[in-house]
Formats: sequence, C-alpha cells, structure tokens
Amino acid sequence: MTSWRTTDRGSRSITIAAFLLALSAASAACAAEEFLAPLLQVGEDERVEGTGECPQEPDFVAGTVSTAYSLNVGGNAWGCDSEWGVSAEFDLSAFNPGQTILAAEFVARKTGHEEGLPYVAAFAYQATGDEVPLPRADLDMYTALDIVAPTQANVDLFFSVTGHVQDAIDDGAARVGVFLCGVYSEVGRMDRIYVGGSPHVYPPRLVITTDGPVAGESSTWSGIKTIYR
Repeated sequence: MTSWRTTDRGSRSITIAAFLLALSAASAACAAEEFLAPLLQVGEDERVEGTGECPQEPDFVAGTVSTAYSLNVGGNAWGCDSEWGVSAEFDLSAFNPGQTILAAEFVARKTGHEEGLPYVAAFAYQATGDEVPLPRADLDMYTALDIVAPTQANVDLFFSVTGHVQDAIDDGAARVGVFLCGVYSEVGRMDRIYVGGSPHVYPPRLVITTDGPVAGESSTWSGIKTIYR
C-alpha cells in the first residue's frame, strides 16, 4: 500500500489538478448569463442612386422606424435604381460599464427572397434613437462586423457582434445599433431578401452572453430558442 501511494503520487496530483480545472470550467460556465436585449426600434432605408431625374443618395440612413411585418435588404432594379438596408437598435441600460461580454449575436430571420443575396453583412453604427447617415462607400467586407451567405428562406441569420456590443457597454451607451445590408452595393439589381420586422413572430434579436448577471431579466439560450423556434 505504501509503495502504491509513493509510486502514483504524480499521477494522483495530475488527476486532482485536472479535476480542479474541470470544476473551475464548470463554475465559469454556470456563471455565464444569456440576456435577450430589448428591441427598441427597427426600420429600413431605401438608398436611390439612379440616373437622369432620379435622386443621387450616397448614404444609407440608419435609425429609421418601421412597423412593417417584413423589411428589405438588397437591390431593386425597378424604377430608379435603389438599394435597401435594415437597422435595429437594442437597449443596453441593464449593463454597467466594464461588464465583460463573452459573446453577442445579432439574429435576423430571413423570411423570403426575390433573387437571393449572396453576401449580407452586419455593420456597426452609433445608435442615438434618431436617424444616422451611413456613407455606402464606408460599408464593405473590411468594415463589416460579420458576413453570412443566406440560402433558403425562413431561417435565422446569425452575426457575431461581440466587440461592437462590448465597446458600447464600455462607453456607457444606453443603446447599440446594427445595420444590415449587402456586402457589395446591390443598386440596380433585382437581388433582394426580406427579414422580419418588429411585429414579425421572429423580430431582430440581440443575444448577449456575459460573465455574470445583469440588472435585466436573463434566460438560458435554450429558453430563448424555444421562444423563437
């Protein structure tokens, strides 16, 4: 018995260390909280860049408000050449500056499409509750928070926006904004999808995972998925 204890002391030390590491990881996982940020407003904007007497609009406008069931993202070749984008703003008042964000995911439900849109991106903007101009020339693959390639309709599109949300919380911002449009300009093309608006059963969502509880009501990710299944 003495020989066994002496011979396997190193192995037992490794086993105990592994157990403590696993216990620490389990404790960290239990401490994580998932929070569904309240949606404050969502809207769409049509940017026209036509010829002749058509308007020439180099900027999108974020921070618009719409009660439409579905919103447009992408291009429209009818009439004056145009392109659509969607903005959504969420309440961050439940967070204190300095709180660590483990993950933040912006979710939009793709409800339908006309010709499809190969690459859709989420972009950051400073939400104020009012309209904010976003130069189209500044929105590309290099400035995007995340990019997805939508396929079939009636699926959720997930965009990682962790850094953007963390920055907003660190700055003490009461709200955070995300703008959705094509990675490349879709002006003059019939290449458009639709996403759920505020009254849709699947409105835009912002799921934030933190390292601890927040002042607002939190829920498990499985619970959130059950709500929006």
